[in-house]
Amino acid sequence: MNKQRILHFIEKALIIVGALVVILGFVLSPMLDEGAGYQGFLTLSVIASVIGGFWILIILGLGTAAYLSKKCSNVGLWLTLATHATVLTVCLASFNNESTSLSCIIALIGTIIYFVGLIFKGINCLLIKSSSPDDDPLIQSIIKWKELQERGIITQEEFEEKRCSILNIKKETKK
Repeated sequence: MNKQRILHFIEKALIIVGALVVILGFVLSPMLDEGAGYQGFLTLSVIASVIGGFWILIILGLGTAAYLSKKCSNVGLWLTLATHATVLTVCLASFNNESTSLSCIIALIGTIIYFVGLIFKGINCLLIKSSSPDDDPLIQSIIKWKELQERGIITQEEFEEKRCSILNIKKETKK
């Protein structure tokens, strides 16, 4: 596994964990804060947000799912980014109260985890742009085999067979 795949895995894991921790803060809000008599993340998100608390969860869930898909990842990125910005605003506003909401702290931790995931996404994007296909050892191996084929040392069929084995491609058999 190369660095880019590892960073991509970490990025996706952090985005998912961030969303789950925010949802956990939302779900635990009635037990941790509302029961103690002060406003938690649930109440504050409904008061502070135009779209309301449950819509925050729906958009966060849909955005995270879209982000993980290949076709809608940019839409998902913007949905989750907007949702986490709202969560951040709600959580920071709660710190002005005399009692700090535990559920807001949990949601804030989830948002921080999400933003760390975005940092990994940025690092991964920089690595993709800075790396050359010529740096890939598989491509280097194929190029060496192609040079052998061009010099007549191996046949075209032998080259194709080796290329398919390097790329882990199953060669179709002719009927």
